[in-house]
Amino acid sequence: MAAPTLRGLCCLSRALGWWSRQPVLVTQSTVVVPVRTKKRFTPPTYEPKYKSEKEFIEHARKAGLVIPPERLERPLHLACTAGIFDAYVPPEGDARLSSLSKEGLAQRSERLKKKVTSQLSVRKIREHDPNFKIKDFPEKAKDIFIEAHLCLNNSDHDRLHTLVTENCFPDMVWDIKYKTVRWSFVESLEPPQVVQVRCSSLMNQGNIYGQVTVRMHTRQTVMIPGPQLKPGEDYEEPQGEAHKLQQP
Repeated sequence: MAAPTLRGLCCLSRALGWWSRQPVLVTQSTVVVPVRTKKRFTPPTYEPKYKSEKEFIEHARKAGLVIPPERLERPLHLACTAGIFDAYVPPEGDARLSSLSKEGLAQRSERLKKKVTSQLSVRKIREHDPNFKIKDFPEKAKDIFIEAHLCLNNSDHDRLHTLVTENCFPDMVWDIKYKTVRWSFVESLEPPQVVQVRCSSLMNQGNIYGQVTVRMHTRQTVMIPGPQLKPGEDYEEPQGEAHKLQQP
């Protein structure tokens, strides 16, 4: 066997010196040791001594405690509107002006604007009342008109309350409490028709009210006996506003 040379010994010593300078990595095994901690505090559950607030108030009053007065909030109910949103004013000449004239063109454009507004209001009413129909409403309004005025003959105020609004009722029964009214419906000269529909909200956007204006051309008779006069006396009209039978 040949002996190692001097050059081979030098290379071997250099390699051993390089490995001696490198850090030695030592791995350790990790062990999880469970440790028991203290139990968390949970507050105990207590049952209420009084089952309701009313029972607590009664017990406090018996014990002599002073309870502040309660503020009663009364709900606000608006059954009707206090006025008319957009009063219907018949056009001049009852829409019989020539469409070629300047006044006729202005009248026609105004009617078109009002018709569009009425159609939008009808759509909004149908969102809350799908059974609402323009063709059937005039006859229903006519029947309500006749029955409401017939209630004045026998002073049936309970039935009248169900037919008219709270704003219309005092106008119909004003100054006829101690009088006898004889009203009758004769005939309709023209069929009733819807001329305007308006829809608006009050207080907030949820309170929506609709107003439908029905035009009726009828013949009626009304008789309200006046004061009894002695022979030779003349009746004098009272000063101020003359009595008129209001219509709904």
